[in-house]
Amino acid sequence: MSINEIVESLIAQYLSERGLKESLAAFKLELNRTFSDNRDLLEERLYDIVEDRYKFLELKKANEDDPQALNNSVALPVWKLPNPVIGEELVPLGSDLVVSTTVGNLKLSDQPSSCIVISTSSNELQVFDLNGVKLAGFQKVLKSISKVVLIIDSSPLLLCGGMDGQLSILNVATKEIQSFQLHGRLLSDMKYLPIDDSHGYLVSVGMDNNVTLTTIDFTDIKNIQFSKSQFKMLTRPTCIDFFTFQNHFLVIANRVDTSLISVFIVNDEKKLVELCRLSTDDSEFSSHGFQIGALAHHITEEKLLISAATNHIPYMRLITLVLPDLNELIDYWIKEEGKENTEEDLLLQLRSLSINQVHEQQFTNKTHVIRNVILSSVNTSAPQDKYSVQQIATRDSKNGVWIFSDDGVIRGLNLSSGTIIEELKSHEGRIKSAAAFTSNDGDELLFTSGATDRRTKRWSVTPPRPSSG
Repeated sequence: MSINEIVESLIAQYLSERGLKESLAAFKLELNRTFSDNRDLLEERLYDIVEDRYKFLELKKANEDDPQALNNSVALPVWKLPNPVIGEELVPLGSDLVVSTTVGNLKLSDQPSSCIVISTSSNELQVFDLNGVKLAGFQKVLKSISKVVLIIDSSPLLLCGGMDGQLSILNVATKEIQSFQLHGRLLSDMKYLPIDDSHGYLVSVGMDNNVTLTTIDFTDIKNIQFSKSQFKMLTRPTCIDFFTFQNHFLVIANRVDTSLISVFIVNDEKKLVELCRLSTDDSEFSSHGFQIGALAHHITEEKLLISAATNHIPYMRLITLVLPDLNELIDYWIKEEGKENTEEDLLLQLRSLSINQVHEQQFTNKTHVIRNVILSSVNTSAPQDKYSVQQIATRDSKNGVWIFSDDGVIRGLNLSSGTIIEELKSHEGRIKSAAAFTSNDGDELLFTSGATDRRTKRWSVTPPRPSSG
């Protein structure tokens, strides 16, 4: 659409929302144009754009004497030493391509132990200890290749997200498999968080445009129960992250053709409600200049920071934002629904809100776009092209972000200074999959697999300890 058509669509949308039917009819007649509910309307409302502009002018006036004052109340975390610098090649996998790498505490026998689980292109799951000693292998026990594999901490269970959109739960002790269809097409990413000792939430995204929330009941490990709810995005989701903040389960997601990050909360009905969208590009009102390929989070001083890896060419950018306080989001929704703020457990009010777009994202909804939350935007020097898949990981309590690059280099970014503080040459060619892990002894470990050299490497602060037994 041209600029004039965009402005006309915004005006028509505003007149429709205000119920000014006669004015809208006269507007259409004078322009000799009709307006569809979806096709001709934009992701942001005219009201939101004007409100954003008004807020920007207020901030600009308030910060005329101190241009650095914006967001300076939130301190970015400083990189802490030591970090992994010693690389060692693990057991070669031959011609197989590693599709997924995950690390966690897996119960292979009586006691759980730290393990690496690798999914290969030959539909095999291989389990190693942290030194690369093979402990178990499962050849073609699943219907399709596992795109993502997760470990249920200190249990014998693996969550395997298949390229057929199916979730398979493999018990490595008994080799029993239970399956559940999550997506109609390829499952591209998933994250898991426990609710209690016998229940958990699994959030996944797939090529069917859905963000799926699955509640898993492990009470009877031989008869695992599933229930799911789905939120349909406008376009295919590119990445997700899943965490708890202020005692609530939150999901963040990006999708193709937008730089906005959707923020969801799990409500009391175990469904996803879109609270807001965070802008990662405050330089213009267009939200289609780039998209986010990977997300990670940091919790520091009761603030939740989000790092977003972009698909910029030729070098990835890393944008770090601060998530607004949930109470601020609650106030917004209460005002939108015309309710009075009683100040009685605001978070409980938010979780029980009934919002029209619970199941499907639409152009014409009341989801608020929040700007002025960017803390930093830096060039990571990580080369990439239009076919690249972004991969990043946070450093737990040691702060900073690891970036796994197409040139085979692992880069450590100090968020506080915005500089690359460490570079580890791990592979010849693209890093296909990677995982960061803190062992039970407190050691920070990195595991990477190459797409070209077919090697798997382990990076640690100190030389590896001998395997027990």
